[in-house]
Amino acid sequence: MQPEQGVIMKVISLKVQLIKSTVVISLLCALIGFIVICATVIHSNDEVFDELLDSNAHALLGDNKQAYPDIEHSLQYLNDEMDIEYQVYDNQGRLLSKTMHAPDAPYTAQFEHDYYDNVWQDGELWRVYTAYDQGLNRYVQIAQPWKQRLEYAWPIVANYAGLMVVLLIALAIGNAWSIRKNLVPLNRLTQEIDQKNLQNLSLITPPVVIRETKPLIVAINELFTRLMRAKDAQERFTADASHELRTPLSAVSMKLQLLQRKFADQPMLVDEVGRVRQDVLRATDLVESLLTLARLENDTTIGTFESVSVQALFDDVMVLVDGDIRHQSAKIMCVHEPDSVTEMTVMMDRRLMLIALRNLIDNALKYGGEHLQIYLMAKKQGDNLVLTVADDGVGVAQPDLARLGERFFRVLGSKKTGSGLGLSIVQKIAEHHHGHVSITTGEYSKGLAVAIYLPLAS
Repeated sequence: MQPEQGVIMKVISLKVQLIKSTVVISLLCALIGFIVICATVIHSNDEVFDELLDSNAHALLGDNKQAYPDIEHSLQYLNDEMDIEYQVYDNQGRLLSKTMHAPDAPYTAQFEHDYYDNVWQDGELWRVYTAYDQGLNRYVQIAQPWKQRLEYAWPIVANYAGLMVVLLIALAIGNAWSIRKNLVPLNRLTQEIDQKNLQNLSLITPPVVIRETKPLIVAINELFTRLMRAKDAQERFTADASHELRTPLSAVSMKLQLLQRKFADQPMLVDEVGRVRQDVLRATDLVESLLTLARLENDTTIGTFESVSVQALFDDVMVLVDGDIRHQSAKIMCVHEPDSVTEMTVMMDRRLMLIALRNLIDNALKYGGEHLQIYLMAKKQGDNLVLTVADDGVGVAQPDLARLGERFFRVLGSKKTGSGLGLSIVQKIAEHHHGHVSITTGEYSKGLAVAIYLPLAS
């Protein structure tokens, strides 16, 4: 069912939405975890380096000389590998010794024992530790740039980030597979509903039901039950109307014909009765058209499909319309593209297709104008056989062209009688054959061209 004009329907994919939501949540959790891990790694790394600064500062002050007999050489190694610099001051603030790249001025003015500080020096942020030996009256400031610490922490963070990316990719693939698998019952339910039509309204009983869709299935089954009741009522009405309307109208027409013969010596009365009889015949045609539409809509199995050649179909059509063509001094021409199309055979309901083609030719004769040339054409287009009835008549204005095929629609000003159901019946017959109808104008002069597309059996 198509949505009403002007109503905007937002179509979303449940599978895509689930995958998106799981990926977003996973990314958010991974980001939070990454931040926590980075902070933990950096903090642990800082503690290790702070302990290294502390132990080497006390070694410079002479603590644990037995443990650090070659402290100067060790600090030179640390200076080369980890950019660790130090300064030694007396209690008067005079510089006693330092590493080569350490500044002459103290890193920090806070000469306190066991004191850590972060200072900006030579365009870099440094971590500085200050220690004091009361017996030697010496201060030591030992420092390391923060970028050096981050360089040691970066490989750990990079490895974790790489592992996190791999896990996220695996999670995304796993989620997509899991969601797709778990949505299989919903996809099967969609396919089962899509296969339903007016002739197949049996209740839906899927082998596996998703709990969230169970109320929907119950509602759909209730709808199908109401539709089956309505369909049965409509079929009964169609059968009753076929008997109650068609038979009395036929009887009235026969009685009017008898009246015409009985009062043949009274021309005026015969003429009046004749006009009444024409009205009855139009009412009979209208009833027949309505019943035909009702049968086509309610039962797609009506009629018998058989293999029919294009040539045989056209021959039957020419026989049916021969009298009308000669009566209106019109001409009809059969056109095939290419000629071999006439030898093609198509599975169709011959009776219904003859009704469709005759309706199109009757419309052309009725509305096309005088001295009409009608073209009955057949051609193969892709996987379709296209049967077209075209004329070189007066045609139809573009605003009216779009409405052709609507029930009871007739172009104003035509001054022709009709029910406005002919093209509707043609469309229903085309749908009965799993085809469709295309209506164009201007192919031959200003005339109308109506094409029936019939799919060819593969």
